[in-house]
Amino acid sequence: MDSYSLLYSSSQRTGLLSGFQRLRSLRLMCDVVLEAGGKSFPCHRALLASSSEYFWALFGETTAERFAGCVSLPALTPEGLDAILDFLYSGWLSVSPPTLHSVLQAARYLQVEPAVSICERFISDGLCAENCCCYANLAEHHALSDAFAAANQTIALEMATLLRESRDDLLRLNIQSLMALLDADEIPGVKEADRLRFGLISPSDIAILGHAHKAMTTPLIRGQLTRALEYHRLGPSQAISQSRQTTLREFKDGDEDGKKSAAASNQVWRYDPRFDCWEQLESMLERRAQFTCCVVADVIYAIGGQSTRPNTNTHTSVASVEFYDMRTASWRKGAAMPRPLYGHASAVLDDDIYVAGGLTGNRIQQNYSVNLVFTEPVRNFKTLVYDVTSQNAKLNSYKISFPTSPYCTTSENIVSSELKVQNKLKKEPELSVFCAARGKTDAS
Repeated sequence: MDSYSLLYSSSQRTGLLSGFQRLRSLRLMCDVVLEAGGKSFPCHRALLASSSEYFWALFGETTAERFAGCVSLPALTPEGLDAILDFLYSGWLSVSPPTLHSVLQAARYLQVEPAVSICERFISDGLCAENCCCYANLAEHHALSDAFAAANQTIALEMATLLRESRDDLLRLNIQSLMALLDADEIPGVKEADRLRFGLISPSDIAILGHAHKAMTTPLIRGQLTRALEYHRLGPSQAISQSRQTTLREFKDGDEDGKKSAAASNQVWRYDPRFDCWEQLESMLERRAQFTCCVVADVIYAIGGQSTRPNTNTHTSVASVEFYDMRTASWRKGAAMPRPLYGHASAVLDDDIYVAGGLTGNRIQQNYSVNLVFTEPVRNFKTLVYDVTSQNAKLNSYKISFPTSPYCTTSENIVSSELKVQNKLKKEPELSVFCAARGKTDAS
């Protein structure tokens, strides 16, 4: 077989477009005329069909226009059509702020995607306070996702300026951009009431705003007001009904002055950072001090700790567990730990609660031991003690000395401790560890 070479010339492609452009400027060999706004544009059918999905379909084998000498495009402006035709014939797109709308409209209508991409880049690169609202509407209308997101971000950053100088532009903003603003995490220099993020405004202020301006009666704003008022009526359930229109809540245990003390207490308070106020919730079933709390799904677990003996000032460690269901706003008893524990740490990992550290007596010692407790899925909170030697569940633990404090605070530390125990058990099979085996009594 004879050998051959296959070589490519980029100048051929450029020369081809240059040749078509020369023929068009001289109006030679043109076989179709496009009309828009009373102006005529002689063109070449082959080049149009090869460069635009619209013309490819228009000049197809089954269309009436495949042999038409003149095609009217009433939806386009002469300026927009001329710019797109120049782009098809030369690769150069002429666009400016005054012509952007007509050029983008023609590019979208004729399905010339490279020209659409150039217009989107032009919007994103030229965003400022003066045009961000207009460009956001344009990007939303033509489904330019990147330009739309960039325009909404610019609106948020320039909101203080827009409120002072361009309120009319804001009033003409599309609904999707308004919703994006309501969901924005931060709008510099704008007060919460001006942002219309109603979930962060007190119910009394919402009632005043509802009658402050006719804009508040529009379906969009009225819907936001209604959802905000519904949120405020949830009470303790607000913490599990968060959205981007609200903020996270913080739960706190302690005494009436809001500070933790050595005395055991069963009072529970919820702090609202938006209004800098505290609300007292249903008290725990048992007074506790030096216990831990964990949150799994919609439930808060209070684990172990110390309680005050009746009519005395002495403390005793407890093994009891109770949980607070935020949906019902009530405390319920859970299954107790295998032994009393206080001053411990707890963490949540994969819907399990891990407890490490802590003491079983009434004072902290310099030399201490840690019992690792692995629990069943926390709603049941069933704890098993698994002895790897006898393969039976029984109360038996192995002490592990740590060179640091008796308080372990992170799930990473607990997992690391678990691995140390597992490695130790492999070497010394007579050792055991507290373990909730999810109902299993065999080694896994």
